[in-house]
Amino acid sequence: ERVSLQGSDLADGKTSISHLESVLPAAELVLQRLMGGASSGFSKSETARMKAAFLRKRVPGADQEVYKEDLAAILKHLGYIYSDEAPISQMADEISEFSTLEYEEFVKFMYSYAKFEHGKFKEVFASVDGDGNGVLDVEEIMQYLTR
Repeated sequence: ERVSLQGSDLADGKTSISHLESVLPAAELVLQRLMGGASSGFSKSETARMKAAFLRKRVPGADQEVYKEDLAAILKHLGYIYSDEAPISQMADEISEFSTLEYEEFVKFMYSYAKFEHGKFKEVFASVDGDGNGVLDVEEIMQYLTR
């Protein structure tokens, strides 16, 4: 299936590839996150993207706070796949009783969420890895795709 860029900002030249690369997470970082969660910490570029997303969504008039209700949007912006409100709220509430998170609390939340998402990926992988050998072969992938 082909995707048409006709009528899009990219086709009109309003959005450049370099702009997209600057706002989207690098594929290498996404794969690194999938393989190890936040166990190895965040890279400098990932930390910079987190800070930029935090500042973009900060509470008006406050330099270093974001509303908890904005966390799902921030996660989506950063390229996280699971954005269910229940675990997001639960993790945020464990960090702060207030309706906002300060930057240091936000970073703590991001570590927790990265570990959570990594666990979800491991669950999906295990459900697809029928023989449990830690490797997905073509048959297992085809079986998963045709469910």
